[in-house]
Amino acid sequence: MDTSGDRVFVSIMHIQSNDYFYALDPAGLPLFDVIEVTVAPVSP
Repeated sequence: MDTSGDRVFVSIMHIQSNDYFYALDPAGLPLFDVIEVTVAPVSP
């Protein structure tokens, strides 16, 4: 039962991905949206 640990890891990954893709190129925004949708069900 490591759901809380996974949740924290996913959140950190989500933030880092947003920063990386946003700074890299606006084309990364759609990918960020996909990640956000994937993380949404995991959030409490």
